[in-house]
Amino acid sequence: AMISLLLACSARIALVDPPDSRSSRLPAPDGDLAVRPARRLTLLRGGGADGWEQIGARPVSIDEERVFAGRAFPMTLSPLLSGRTTLTEWAAEHREELLRLVRENGAVLLRGFGGMETPQGLSDFVMGLRLEEFGMGCSAAPRTEVAPGVFTANEAPPQEKIPFHHEMAQCEDKPAFLFFYCEFPAQTGGATPIIPSNAVATHLREAHPAVAQRLP
Repeated sequence: AMISLLLACSARIALVDPPDSRSSRLPAPDGDLAVRPARRLTLLRGGGADGWEQIGARPVSIDEERVFAGRAFPMTLSPLLSGRTTLTEWAAEHREELLRLVRENGAVLLRGFGGMETPQGLSDFVMGLRLEEFGMGCSAAPRTEVAPGVFTANEAPPQEKIPFHHEMAQCEDKPAFLFFYCEFPAQTGGATPIIPSNAVATHLREAHPAVAQRLP
């Protein structure tokens, strides 16, 4: 099965949790758009083709992406040759390149890779990146662990709206990276909107300077 997986640098984005992580499609880059299935992927023009060949993936464009500071948000990667390797194997081999792209772009969407049909697959993927483990003891939202280190995003009723927020902002220790994986796409709608926080701060200072000055 071909899957979509979103990696995000926690300090640089704000997000909206899907009301039910098992019934939401990922991701939408802003609050006004929802991802639709089977989007056409287009190879981005530009240099660096040899570098992409070395890691076996290429940047592609999706209709929902936006450009902030000259970078696509989210940056979307697709395998050059589908079926040659699983996402877990690919990410473990190209760990440094993948994490660098997440830090530089704020969010990276991995689309069209195979080998991740279950929450355990997501757990194996994350463990392969050799990141520091992070506990969920400070989380304010009710969540269920469905595999080692993998939790439902939010279990609030679907009709409840959740505004943009930084993940676990109330906690003294915050996650460095967030991983979103959709196991069961919604029948209609469904999205996890994300937005770069620095762009929000810039807009606030430019459009509403008096409000920005009052903020701590």
